[in-house]
Amino acid sequence: MQRWGRGQNVTVTVVWVDPTNVIATTYDILVDGGTEYTHYRPPLSVPLRPGVWTLRVLHHWNLLASTSFVVSPLEYHDQQPIRQEDTVKLHSGPVRNSYMEQSFHGLNP
Repeated sequence: MQRWGRGQNVTVTVVWVDPTNVIATTYDILVDGGTEYTHYRPPLSVPLRPGVWTLRVLHHWNLLASTSFVVSPLEYHDQQPIRQEDTVKLHSGPVRNSYMEQSFHGLNP
C-alpha cells in the first residue's frame, strides 16, 4: 500500500529488488492528484528469496522514496515442516531468477 500527498496527477515507477540485487518486478502507477492511497500486489512467483528486499519509487528515473523489508526463510511448505533437502531449492528464489513471466534481469539500461 502506498500513501500519497495531494497534488497533481503523476506516474511513478515502482521497482522491487531482491537480496541479490536482481530486479524482481517493476511497474508504473498513475496516481490521481486526489488519491490518498493506492494498492498493488505484483504477481511474483513464490517463494521469494529470503533476505533484505528493497522497494524503490521513481519519477522520471529520479528516486522519490525507498524502503527495505525482510523476507524470512520458510519454516513450512505444503503445510508440513520444511525438510533439510528442500531448503536450498525453496530458498534460492524462482528458477532462472525469474519472479514473473517477463523478466527484467539482464536488460541493458
